[in-house]
Amino acid sequence: MAVVNDLPTASGSFVKLNYIQGQGSQYIDAGFYSNGRTEFECKWNNMRATSTSNTDMSMFGARNNYNDNQFQLTDFANDSVTGYLGLSRDSLRRYDLHYAGNTDIITSWRNGVITTGTGYTYSVAPDDWVQNFRLIIFGSRNSSWTAGEIATFRLYYLKFWYNGMLIKDFIPVRKLSNGEVCLYDKVGKLFYTNQGTGSFIGG
Repeated sequence: MAVVNDLPTASGSFVKLNYIQGQGSQYIDAGFYSNGRTEFECKWNNMRATSTSNTDMSMFGARNNYNDNQFQLTDFANDSVTGYLGLSRDSLRRYDLHYAGNTDIITSWRNGVITTGTGYTYSVAPDDWVQNFRLIIFGSRNSSWTAGEIATFRLYYLKFWYNGMLIKDFIPVRKLSNGEVCLYDKVGKLFYTNQGTGSFIGG
């Protein structure tokens, strides 16, 4: 499970925010292992106009190796097409988002269809591969690092389903107990807090 600092005891234990934004050293352990039947929907913004940066950044991700059991949403460095969704079992399957950057978009994979939020769709059937590492948000995790590709993105909401069942429904909040900006899961009714350094920006 992800580290949880405290449990909400009433609706007034947090203030809902419009977004949560990373500063390059923050990430959140999502508390579960993704697989070929994990689906998602998120509203996000990469907060950079082009992909000319030398740094890959992921909105969320986990993979066993570079192209092995990969489940991640990434802004790929130095790419002619900004942004891709990687879904793979034993070979790289990359679905370009054709994302111009620095724009709020909704990207999803639901019911076998990837909707990029930029006018493109792909048909992708569920699979039965499994992931060895827990998914993280604002970065990616694999056999080489606990947390890499740490993002300075902005996130408005993020939902995950497994076999059609909603398992995580993350919204950005500010905890009243200590003012920390973090994510709150409306399904499990838990806070998911920064596991990196520094602090998230909220707005």
